Amino acid sequence: TIAAFINSEFFMDVNVRAIRFLEQLNEKDETQRVTFLKGLPKLLADPQSPLCSQRVLRERILPRLCSALLFPALYGVVVPIIIGLLKRDKVSDCAHFQAKMWPCLKPLYTAKEIPIEVVTLFLKELDLQVSLASQADQQAVLLPFLLRCLELQEPVILNEVLEKVPYLHKKFEYRQVKDQILPRMLQLLLSSSVVKVKVQVLMGLSRIFEIFDKTTITDVILTTFEKLTKTDRTPAVCMCLLGCYDAMSKFLGPKATAEKIIPLIAPLLMEESLSLEQWETQLSVCKKLMQRVEAARRKEYDSKKELQAEAGAALGGEVGMPSRAEEPKQAEPQDFESLLFAGTAKARQAPPAAASPPKAPPPPSVGGGLDFMSGGGGGLGGFSFDTPTPSAPSTSTGIGAGSWDPFAGSTGAVGA
Repeated sequence: TIAAFINSEFFMDVNVRAIRFLEQLNEKDETQRVTFLKGLPKLLADPQSPLCSQRVLRERILPRLCSALLFPALYGVVVPIIIGLLKRDKVSDCAHFQAKMWPCLKPLYTAKEIPIEVVTLFLKELDLQVSLASQADQQAVLLPFLLRCLELQEPVILNEVLEKVPYLHKKFEYRQVKDQILPRMLQLLLSSSVVKVKVQVLMGLSRIFEIFDKTTITDVILTTFEKLTKTDRTPAVCMCLLGCYDAMSKFLGPKATAEKIIPLIAPLLMEESLSLEQWETQLSVCKKLMQRVEAARRKEYDSKKELQAEAGAALGGEVGMPSRAEEPKQAEPQDFESLLFAGTAKARQAPPAAASPPKAPPPPSVGGGLDFMSGGGGGLGGFSFDTPTPSAPSTSTGIGAGSWDPFAGSTGAVGA
């Protein structure tokens, strides 16, 4: 009979009855739907169950579960089952997901009322959804969903979205992360009155700041940190800022550390709300930053010293090339003829200058050794007018105006 056939062992199998109940889910009341969907994961967790075959999951289970999303009250129990099945190997692909499942899941990202658990699950499995969704849906649906999550100020949701932000720069454009996500994080940091939210934002920034350019870090992020310290210096915020400063110092280098970071971290040492252990941590990090600057500067000076030593060794090692400092200084012309014949073979070198100028000899007396009255060449005693003298005596001394002129005599008096 028909009754016997229906009550046969085949139809009494729990897997068959589960599929039949799932197909008739729209006809059940809400209590029965919730009870069934809470028990379904136990059947799907058994690898030996006929329900776990890829074809059954793809063709019979997933389409019915997507239909159950028409009931907002079932979001909290249906979405975890769908996400769990999508994570299984070869159950769905991009084409199947976009054609069969995305039209049912898409409205949830813009729903006005949705359980926090579902939002948190979407954020946790963001990489899965991004890998299956099209590029257009990523920009039009997933990115706005994340931006709205940053504005909710719900600690549980913020914690999840901030953990996923480092992943975003790989899937979204850098300009979108910099111009849309980062400003919302910084605004949340300054506007929130909940310390836990500020701590979560700071921890998120400490994990993602490396994806931004150094100008954005110094001019935007560090400027916001400076504003934050003027309004909130609770120990938790100070310690989170300390971790950010330490990480940014390693990334930015010693110059930015000395000019930007140390002036921000030093005032925190005088914060009275810090405990002894927290103050010691602040002090140790501050010293660490100073040591980084010191090590960098000493390395620069050592490099300059080595370059100078190498340059000096290279100049000193050239054979036959005396340095300019060691080149002998040419004697300058000292008289009229040397000045005219400088640089020729006829030029005469002036005697080296003495340490002190020589004193002029005393003028000869009239009856002295030079007898101009005696005749012959020997009368001059070997004296020659062509021979230069260091300092010629004045002719007006010893020979008066009316004295005898030696040139007026005979030519024999002076030898040619």
